[in-house]
Order: sequence, then structure tokens, then C-alpha cells
Amino acid sequence: MDDSSSGSEEHETAIQREIKEEEGIIMLPFYRMWFIRTLLPIAIGAGVIAGLVIAGSILGLTLDFNNDDIRNSETFGTENNQDETNPSQSLSPSKTSSQPSPSSSETPWDNPPSPRRKPNILIIMADDFGTGDMPAYWNSSIVDMPNLNRLGAKGVTFKDVHSTPLCAPSRYMLLSGLYAHRGQNQGGSWSLRQNSNQFRGKQQSIARVLKESANYHTFMTGKWHIGAKAPPNGLYNFSHSLTHPMHDWSQALIDGPPDIGFDSSFITIGGIQAPPYSFFRDGFLTTKQENVMYWGTDSEHDMPHGRSIIGKHGGEGSKDWDSTAYNMILVNETIAFVDNHLDDKPDDPFFAYVALGGVHIPHSPPGKYIHYDHHHIPSI
Repeated sequence: MDDSSSGSEEHETAIQREIKEEEGIIMLPFYRMWFIRTLLPIAIGAGVIAGLVIAGSILGLTLDFNNDDIRNSETFGTENNQDETNPSQSLSPSKTSSQPSPSSSETPWDNPPSPRRKPNILIIMADDFGTGDMPAYWNSSIVDMPNLNRLGAKGVTFKDVHSTPLCAPSRYMLLSGLYAHRGQNQGGSWSLRQNSNQFRGKQQSIARVLKESANYHTFMTGKWHIGAKAPPNGLYNFSHSLTHPMHDWSQALIDGPPDIGFDSSFITIGGIQAPPYSFFRDGFLTTKQENVMYWGTDSEHDMPHGRSIIGKHGGEGSKDWDSTAYNMILVNETIAFVDNHLDDKPDDPFFAYVALGGVHIPHSPPGKYIHYDHHHIPSI
């Protein structure tokens, strides 16, 4: 048998191994996804590459900070207009410590190194954000991003990674390590529907793998957008997602973050782009029924941080919904998680997945970052 035929058989065997989705294979890292490489020109051409690359790339930037490093880092956002569920947070005061240097007469075996600590992992996912938008990649951004550049300089920048042209399928790829079409729906699972989330069978998320195999404390906040079912039985009314009598919001989401390995979570189903416009903590709705209102399509309303916008998908949500504060809320939730983790589980590593609302439409950053009049926010 010649070399070419042998190589062909090996290639076929590899493909056969990869298509065993029912065995829940996790394919990491993403540069092994030869099929997805063909989608890159489409993603670039459409201009909607999901941003899997703010704090690293597809699998994020691993932050190997010890506890003091984290507590000494700069506070990166403590504003918050939420009251009960989203108190304003800040990092604890910095602490310093010093260790005496070993004597020059000591040998390495006198002071053997301690076992290497598992790194803390933070994945920040931006929505519809391409590598060309980030100066750390190509020096091509029109917006200065010093904090992201600092993260890139201290970490590893991947330049051979690929996503789908849409955000929901890319989220599943990021969390599972699988091709987008291997989930429940080839085009992705987007909202609360009769089907479950995009994970199927024995497929496992990176959160579950880290939690069960390496004792990681896992957390997620932000845009879920890989599908779930409304309690108690998955039946769902889109127009009245929070108040329809077929729903029982005293129960948790079915197939939400806790079901794929996240110890704690604070999410919205569709980010800032789709109803319900409410947060869910650990799968449970945080909005009381008396505080639910219907937000009309293409509507705007004044909030303390700017002009909150409801885009092309009107629907029910919290009466204090504020799209301008969305990312600030996620930042505060992440800070609170890290602080609580360092207090309660200082010897364990953590995995945090932060799925931001920006830069997806409707574009509604806090007013202090843009010039806008009282009645309308300009197009971006």
C-alpha cells in the first residue's frame, strides 16, 4: 500500500472519530476544526464574526493570577443602577506580602517548588466583534482599548481560530468544542422554545469538564443564547413570556446554565436583543410578576445611565430594564463572584465565562461614552 492511500485511510479514520457526536467528544483546541476554516471568509465578508477573542481567543485568555494579583488589580467598573439583585461592587483593598529570598548557600532541593496551582480561567466573549476591531491583533481599531491591549500583551494571542458568522452557534462551539451543526439544531438554538438547549446527549461543556475533572468553581454571566425551555414543561408563549399562565417561574429554567456545569450564573436569555428582558439567577427569574411590563418594538426610554433601547423584538421584561447598564451589571457580577470565590474557596481554581452584550444591536452604551440628545440615540 502506497503512502497516499495510507494517508487517505488515516484521514477517513479521523473523520469517523470526529463525527461520533453521541459520545460527546470534546475537540479542543479549535485549530483542529478543519471544516470550520472554510467558514472564515464568509464570516469576514458578512462582517459579523462573533467575538470570541477579547481576553484571549476561542478558549479565552488563561489568567494565572494568584489571589494577591487579583485583589491588587484595578477596579474595572463599579457603577450599577440595580438595587436588590445587582449591588455595586468593588475589589477588596490590596494586600502585599513578601517572602525572604533563599540563602545563596541553599540548593534547589533544600526548598523544592510547590506543586503548580491550577490557573484561574476567564473567558470574555464579545458579541459580533471581530479581530479587526481590537488593536492588539492588527493595530487597525479606531477605538483605543488599553485594558484589552494589556491583556493581550500578558497572554497568548491566537491568530488561527475560527467561528461561525452568527453568535448563537459560535457560543455553542465555544462551550462545547464541537461543530455548530452537531447540536440540537444545525443553525443553533436561540431562545426559549419547545426544544432544549443546543447541547445534546452526552455532550459536555467546558464548564462541566473543568468542574468535574479539575475541581473548578464555575460561573457565567451575560448572554445565554443557546436555548432553554420554560418551566414546567417547555411550552412557551413568546408574546407573554413572563406572565402567561402556562409558565411557572417559581421553577428554574429547564436546560439552563446549571444543567451544563455552571455552579452559579446571572444571565439573560437573549442578551439585550430579545425578550424576556429580565435576568435569571442560577436559572430562576429575578423579576417579580408585579414588576413585569411589555416593552414595545423599536422603543426607547430614559434610564439613569442613558437611553435604553428595545430593538426589533418587543416583549415582556422587568420595568427597570436598562440596556445601557447591561455590561456594567455583568462586570459587577463578575467582581462579586471573584471576591466571594477568594474568600470562600481560596485554594480552588475558578472558571468564569462572561458573555457581554456589546457590540450587538441595539447599540446603547452608557450616555457618557457617546454624544446623544435627550430624544434619540444616534446610529452607530
